[in-house]
Amino acid sequence: MVIGALLAVVLPRDPTGSDDTIALSEQRWSDLLRAEERSLTRAPTKEEQGALLDRHLSDEIMYRESLRLGLADDDQAVRKRLIDRARAVARGAAEPPNDEVLERYFGEHKDRYSAQARVKIDYVYYAVDRHDAGPSELVTLKEQLDREPNRSLEGLGEIANLTRSPKWITHRELSQVLGPTVADVAFSAPLKTWEGPTSSAFGSYLVRVQEREASRAASFAEAREFALADWVRERGQVRERSWIGAAVGRYRIKLPEGLRWQPSP
Repeated sequence: MVIGALLAVVLPRDPTGSDDTIALSEQRWSDLLRAEERSLTRAPTKEEQGALLDRHLSDEIMYRESLRLGLADDDQAVRKRLIDRARAVARGAAEPPNDEVLERYFGEHKDRYSAQARVKIDYVYYAVDRHDAGPSELVTLKEQLDREPNRSLEGLGEIANLTRSPKWITHRELSQVLGPTVADVAFSAPLKTWEGPTSSAFGSYLVRVQEREASRAASFAEAREFALADWVRERGQVRERSWIGAAVGRYRIKLPEGLRWQPSP
């Protein structure tokens, strides 16, 4: 009785009382779009709206299927857990491929496993909201550092969310920590010279590139575990989409005016 009461609260009901109808109201669709906009910090594109609709309806079908299969009978289930359990049933346990199959898969997706270009940098940083005179201070400091290349950086500027000790870092990682403008400088500037001041939304910087490595293709041995994880994940996704395609016929889908949905292949 308790489980039944919980499901009555959690499960969205169709106003007609039919369990085989999945109805997406205008209000619910607006709520989903607003949540997606908050997540992206911008309005979703048409393609992203389509992907959002696909995720919502696929999850709803997974939820209904989990109830049909009796997966909630022994569980004080919440919606997401039931969806995940149904998804696990749909994907099943993939039989690991032999190395011949996996190496062929690796060859088809070799670019995915390239080792990214990376750099080691030194930097001096002034936060935009704490040092209004940061850029001018950095101009003077750059002149001093150019004259004294071995000078310690201890106590200069502020510490950003990046260790002062040079370590390998990719363009994407550096963009997230110091901003894309600084990352662009780090991946194009000559080695061993101070560049800047460079400004970003985070503040103002001097940057010196210690070392740089170009991107390179990974060997099968280096990428084997990553390729295996991708192979298993993709096969599971194929089985899941097939399962949803077979299950969707059991439901009547009601959508707001103008919305169309075709389950992803």
